[in-house]
Amino acid sequence: MLLNTQDNAFFLAELVRLKILPTGHIYDAQLRPVRDLLRRRMTLVHQRTALMLSFKSLYTRTTGQEMTLSQLKELEIKEAQDLYAHPANQMIAGMQIKHMDQLTESIEKIEKVVMASARELPSYAKLTTLPGVGITEVKVTASIPAPSIAVNPARQIRQLLGPGYASLVQAKLAGEGRLARPSRPRPDRHLRFHRSPAGQSTSQGVRNGERRTMPPHYFRAPACAPSTVIVTSGV
Repeated sequence: MLLNTQDNAFFLAELVRLKILPTGHIYDAQLRPVRDLLRRRMTLVHQRTALMLSFKSLYTRTTGQEMTLSQLKELEIKEAQDLYAHPANQMIAGMQIKHMDQLTESIEKIEKVVMASARELPSYAKLTTLPGVGITEVKVTASIPAPSIAVNPARQIRQLLGPGYASLVQAKLAGEGRLARPSRPRPDRHLRFHRSPAGQSTSQGVRNGERRTMPPHYFRAPACAPSTVIVTSGV
């Protein structure tokens, strides 16, 4: 335990100077209940995800087919029970769908309360002005039609963001080295080199049926330079 001594004060000051002093954030007293509410929401989301994975696993093991997440979210209790013939599987499917619906309802209630509390914060208005967080989201959401009508949502989003966004993406990809590089010339893998009966080094081009004659020095190993190293056997 650190005591209030001069040595300990110097030690703490050195940790602060090196930026290795462990620190923590103390939430405001008014925001602590909202933080705890978000933690409960995360727990409910984990429980709902576990139920979804369990339902999909039961369906795959029983029917040998696979169910997508969108299909699972649209299922009603009666529809889920009709997927199985055994009463035990019907009861499990109905209970899981019921619990998932209840968890979804609870999660949505928590989100409404959290959003109502967040809008009262002075920093919330500044957060909505950030590109990609507030302005872009509202602009894209209000301008893109329904998914059943939209033909190419990605293209519409690029048009809404303007040419500046495309240039920014190109610059970022160039900085990461992910842009397409010019291809390097590669040796012709379709050529078969062989010796002709006359001793001439030739190559047959498989493409276009061409036949080319390579110069003799093409296959000649380079001459070694004279060396003054004397090799002796060890005693």
